[in-house]
Amino acid sequence: MGKPFNIKKPKFEPSSNRMRKTEVDDTQKVSFNFKHLCVKHSKFCYAECEKEYFQKLLERLKGVSCLTRKELQTDCSEGLRLHRIDFSDQKVSERGFSLSEDIKEDAWQISISANKHGRIYGYFITNNFYVVWLDPYHRLYS
Repeated sequence: MGKPFNIKKPKFEPSSNRMRKTEVDDTQKVSFNFKHLCVKHSKFCYAECEKEYFQKLLERLKGVSCLTRKELQTDCSEGLRLHRIDFSDQKVSERGFSLSEDIKEDAWQISISANKHGRIYGYFITNNFYVVWLDPYHRLYS
């Protein structure tokens, strides 16, 4: 039998100052990280979602990962509905984004599809999008 794989953890934390100051590479595609995904939140429950939701979610993640951060943020596609999360809005819950203020300043939402399937909420560090919430019913602002 062969030796088991040893998976090494990265030597940096996403919230470290060294990572935050790294410049965005305009040629690097967006990647997704689920390290901070909140899977137990009453407002963002996806346990009862239909198969179609997860198919659309994966299609959106695949599509976005073909873009650079600059392309994503300048894309005027109505289907993406990409915009910053406004934490000054009284309706927006900050639970889950209990990270530093500079991360909140770079918090974004991405639509999964034009009129259905809710949103993906997270924040950027360089070209990496850290997913915090999956919101199949678009309840962040309710």
